[in-house]
Amino acid sequence: MAAIDYLELFDESIAAGGRVQSLPFDCATARTVQVTLATGPLSDAVEWRVLFGPVSNGGFAAACSGTFEHFHHLGIDVPVFGPQVMVDVENRGASPFLMLGMIRIVHEFE
Repeated sequence: MAAIDYLELFDESIAAGGRVQSLPFDCATARTVQVTLATGPLSDAVEWRVLFGPVSNGGFAAACSGTFEHFHHLGIDVPVFGPQVMVDVENRGASPFLMLGMIRIVHEFE
């Protein structure tokens, strides 16, 4: 049996030099999470990261990361590496960016 959570990550503008970070979401009973992100103009100055934790120091560690240098949209399936997942996006550019994002967590129960 499975339960699926569709959760909004972001729907906001990120100022130049700014960062947005989602809340941590429970994924302890999931095998993978699917993350969908979308932005406006292409830019290698806008970096995204999918993080899992908490790790031994109480923080979160990046499982994967990238930029929007080549694509406006991102859809990835990430194996679960911890009991919680969060997504963070940083704008290292000179212009603000609109960032939209969703996460899909499929909880599997026996």
